[in-house]
Amino acid sequence: MMILVPYANFDIFLIFCFYNFCSFIK
Repeated sequence: MMILVPYANFDIFLIFCFYNFCSFIK
C-alpha cells in the first residue's frame, strides 16, 4: 500500500480504521 498514491493510501486507511472501529463497537 505504501507504493500507492498518498490519497488512495489515505482513503484505504480510513476505510480500514472505520471497519475496525465498527467491529470494535459490535
